[in-house]
Amino acid sequence: MTKKEMIKVIQQKEAELFLQIKIDESLFGMNSTITIRSRSDWAKVNGLMEDLGIKPDNTLPENQKAIAFIVDKVKKEALN
Repeated sequence: MTKKEMIKVIQQKEAELFLQIKIDESLFGMNSTITIRSRSDWAKVNGLMEDLGIKPDNTLPENQKAIAFIVDKVKKEALN
């Protein structure tokens, strides 16, 4: 596996974990133990990426879905 392929695998995993946080927040709330566990799993991979100087790939479908969750949440909060 090349360095470029390894980076893509790490970025993909980070995107999947980030989306899982947003799904769990939506289903269970911010302070649920499920959401907290998801955030912890993501934070480990995100920390590794920071240590290695790897930036998230916001073009990945999982990141696009997570961004949609964020936008939807902001819209809902703006209406309240």
